[in-house]
Amino acid sequence: MNAYAGFSGPVTIKIGEAELDYDNDAGNLRETFQFVGDEISNVEIGTNGGAEFTVTAAGNGDKLDFSQFAGVDGIEDLAINSANAGADWAISAADGQFEGTITLTGIGDVEQSTLEANAFNF
Repeated sequence: MNAYAGFSGPVTIKIGEAELDYDNDAGNLRETFQFVGDEISNVEIGTNGGAEFTVTAAGNGDKLDFSQFAGVDGIEDLAINSANAGADWAISAADGQFEGTITLTGIGDVEQSTLEANAFNF
């Protein structure tokens, strides 16, 4: 499923088991991607050349929210790997809590410690 957004303010996108390719056309709003249900499939955020997932050291950027997803209670439950010199990040379950991969594409030169400290809600 492809989703293209053009919202004018902060938005929460609830993601269940379906696969998702998401891109925000507006680029000027903050998004929270909340994972719900029993499984996470393959999710790509920022795949269509528009505004990508935004990470800030101040913590006021976009968020991946696992607070409603059983078994992912902290950063230690995730395996986070960079690709393309830190411009892309692949996030999967550290111990089989879900089967898919969450890919953040084109987010720029972000240190893993900044990503881990500021892009997640548990």
